[in-house]
Amino acid sequence: MKIGTIILCAGNSSRMHTPKMHLLFANNQTFIEHLINVYKSINSKIYVVLSVENYKTIKSSHILNNDDVIPVFNHSPEKEKLYSLYLGLLRSNENFNFIQNIDNPFVSKNLLLQMIQSSDNNSYVKPIFQNKGGHPILLGKHLKDEFIYHYLSSKLDSLSYFLNKYQCIKIPVLDDKILANINTPEDYQKYFKMEKMKAN
Repeated sequence: MKIGTIILCAGNSSRMHTPKMHLLFANNQTFIEHLINVYKSINSKIYVVLSVENYKTIKSSHILNNDDVIPVFNHSPEKEKLYSLYLGLLRSNENFNFIQNIDNPFVSKNLLLQMIQSSDNNSYVKPIFQNKGGHPILLGKHLKDEFIYHYLSSKLDSLSYFLNKYQCIKIPVLDDKILANINTPEDYQKYFKMEKMKAN
């Protein structure tokens, strides 16, 4: 089973005032470093969708110095997330693909393995906390092909609109951080103040 991961970080992070991929997660790792390490632990090929400007901020680092981490350039980030996802899926050679937003770094190897074990070609898998869907999402092979077809046919309004046509395999979890979207400095302080309190 070939697993790909599309990490979406082509946005300009205007509300955060700094690229979210460089925010500090834990153990001196940034969001992007943490995500890459977790997905590498399940032997996934990783496609990092970046704007040219965001790429400039990491091109001299070690982050992309790995054969399993492939930069994918979004030269039109104003087209937003669907276009970035299309570019990532188009580049991916893998049958099953995780969709990972940069603004939710709370991913664990155990959750990813549960999602893989539950997946099939014609469905998508997502974690659920108290009946609310979270991140990441795992697309089956058929959905990858369908997404690309529908995007090229201009038949997509949103990712949720697309996914509503297919069966969802739900993975119940106990951690509400799967619902997080860290878009502002206040969001960051909220979640990472909580992390520090737990550590103490």
